[in-house]
Amino acid sequence: MKIRLHIPIYVLLTALMLCCLSIAEATNVQLLITYNGKGVANNDITIKAGDMSLGRGKTDAGGNVTINASALPSNSIDVYGAVQTNNGSKTWDVKGWVALNDNNYAELRFEDVFKEMDIPAGMFAEAWGLTFSTSGGSGRETNNATVKTTEPVVSDAGAARTAGTNCEPINSVDFAKYKKSVSSEPFDDGKAGVIKSFFSSNCYTAVQAMQLIELVTFENTRLELAKKGYKNCANQGMYLVDVSPALEMSMSREELRDYINGEEDDEEVVYTPRPRPVKEAKPEPAPTPRAEPEPKPAPAPMVQDDRIGFRTEKGEPFIAYLDGVQLNTTPSNDVTAPLKSPHSTAPRVKIVFEDKSIPVLEKKVLLTGTSDYYVFIVKINEKGDWVVRGKL
Repeated sequence: MKIRLHIPIYVLLTALMLCCLSIAEATNVQLLITYNGKGVANNDITIKAGDMSLGRGKTDAGGNVTINASALPSNSIDVYGAVQTNNGSKTWDVKGWVALNDNNYAELRFEDVFKEMDIPAGMFAEAWGLTFSTSGGSGRETNNATVKTTEPVVSDAGAARTAGTNCEPINSVDFAKYKKSVSSEPFDDGKAGVIKSFFSSNCYTAVQAMQLIELVTFENTRLELAKKGYKNCANQGMYLVDVSPALEMSMSREELRDYINGEEDDEEVVYTPRPRPVKEAKPEPAPTPRAEPEPKPAPAPMVQDDRIGFRTEKGEPFIAYLDGVQLNTTPSNDVTAPLKSPHSTAPRVKIVFEDKSIPVLEKKVLLTGTSDYYVFIVKINEKGDWVVRGKL
């Protein structure tokens, strides 16, 4: 005898729904976001795991926010913030920093973030809207008093005309197309080519420039693009603040700052050696009436490689690099190496001292003239900075 069990369909549906709810059980994530002990207030907060959004919320006057999040894949989350101020919309993000405890609670202190990133806290706090009052950006706090700001609200891309060009930045729709075109390139060379074309033919904000530069992997290429992007930026006054986060090394950020301030060329070394002596040509003998055999052509001159040398003024040992190529393996205070012909007229020199308390020195030097031996002195100048100077 066969026995058939008839289970009502609504029972099956109810069981299925309970199963799904148990899998996607929500979790309350609690965050405290502060800067110099004050709450980062009225910021719209989004927490993510990679590209996946987990939930949203808004900080109160003390910087607290509770977010009803979907199931957390791990205790590590990325935090994104946005706030509307009288100086336009400000956004920020902190990735790979926030780790929740067993109670899904974490504190995000921006002063710790700035210290770890080795970036100027004041400028970035202003650019990210962290220094505006708890009223959501209606003013700035000064000794418990709120001072109203008079800066105009900027539209769309938020380009403040603080310096530089007066052009209108590209709109967000067209910019998204350029960004997608850069992302579709598989290698850095292709990405950099598209970005350079964009910088040459468009007007844009500093934030838009930073978003494109971040798509490139290598630091040297990022720095090159950061310099190129400054010229046509609509809000050059914010360029250093907004673009610096795309550069991972403090040395790169310092070089970008020097470039914007017009100081980079002051550190370049111009080498003007004495000209080589030219031997006077001996006069040819006067022709004789009788026919003489034609002289054999002179052999082609042998090409000899030039040389380049670096010495420390007070004998500090170092390892030298020229355009990324290591010149010596053992630290020395006098390094000489062949300079293949033809060679670059503006190679980049990197000096890594054996004494780790001395900072790494990386500068460009200019090789001009006809010398076959270029010598440079590494020393401390009158300002107390390490420099590379040509020896005449």
